[in-house]
Amino acid sequence: PPHHSSPIAMLRSLQSLSRCARPQRRSVACIANAPAGNLVRFLAPDGQEHWGSLTEPGADVRRARLLEGGALGRVTDREAEVSKLLAPLPVDPAPAIIIMGLSYRSHAAEVGKELPRFPVFAFKNPASVIGPGEAISIPSVAREKPEVDFEAELAIVIGRKVRDVSPGEALSAVLGVTGSNDVSARRWQGKKG
Repeated sequence: PPHHSSPIAMLRSLQSLSRCARPQRRSVACIANAPAGNLVRFLAPDGQEHWGSLTEPGADVRRARLLEGGALGRVTDREAEVSKLLAPLPVDPAPAIIIMGLSYRSHAAEVGKELPRFPVFAFKNPASVIGPGEAISIPSVAREKPEVDFEAELAIVIGRKVRDVSPGEALSAVLGVTGSNDVSARRWQGKKG
């Protein structure tokens, strides 16, 4: 859709994500320097959930032009303050979280494995997705070191159903890209199931 930034512009805006770990309005601090036009799902101060296109950065608040009809809707002239960022999911909870492992040589080398001949896919529980600045819950069974591993990942958000299409058609189903924090309990990967 024309109101979205290009994937390259969205990737450049991920530099501001380092502020997400800070307390006090940390979810909004994540987008303090994000370029105008980036797509966000958020709560306004009145508690209403919206999709919007960020406006130019202001003093202490970020505002977004509201989308009519959800994530794939058209941009309106109405604006709202971004009070809290939500996970950028067109359907919440998402029907599926599909991850691809060992997708580049240096990661395969890091874990002592050969680069796979075919992509390695796995699923994560959609309930594991949380919004920016939310606390990550680590079960007590996984708290011993070096149990929990975390990695910054590029997340591709699919905005509509798509199946058996060409690569060009598949790209038209991409709603956007964002940064994600992939947290895994390594003991349970490949050894117990």
